[in-house]
Amino acid sequence: TRKADAYTLLFDELLDPAIEEAMQGELPLGLEVTPERLSRSVRAVVPPEWVQEQVEGLLDEVTPWAVGEADSFEIRARLSPLVGVALTEVKGLLRDIDAYSLLYGEVIDPRIEELLGDSVELPLGIMVSTDEVKQALREVAPLDWVQAEAERVIDEASPYLTGGTDRFAISVSLRDNKRQARALIVETVR
Repeated sequence: TRKADAYTLLFDELLDPAIEEAMQGELPLGLEVTPERLSRSVRAVVPPEWVQEQVEGLLDEVTPWAVGEADSFEIRARLSPLVGVALTEVKGLLRDIDAYSLLYGEVIDPRIEELLGDSVELPLGIMVSTDEVKQALREVAPLDWVQAEAERVIDEASPYLTGGTDRFAISVSLRDNKRQARALIVETVR
């Protein structure tokens, strides 16, 4: 019951109120997630066994200091075992809140409109509308491709986040997308 008590106390008194407060503000890109959904993710990442281990470690470190047997204490929380589950939860959360579909509507489309206006003029006076450019982008980089690439970035960040490596770099190949875009542009111009 000590394990359940520590876990319940952690969430009821600390984490759930903090999540509730954090969710009072507006998320970027109009994303919407409920505090309950976020709390469910945090609970999946932070299991009762891990909390119990941290509480016991804390007591082991603080007790000698508290009874005057030590002049100091050090508290360490091992987060690396939680990273894999956390990354899985982030991917699930992004899927649940439909974050990938917002990428076009909230980021890419407004930027295209800002850069191109209503249309773009190609050589020989050929006009391509902004809507045609947006459609072409959706065809060469569809939402399932965007999601797969975003999730690959999340997965490849794991060694860096767990301290397995000091550097993190990732490449997203657009070679196939460019070929598809070239074919779409030629077809649109025709």
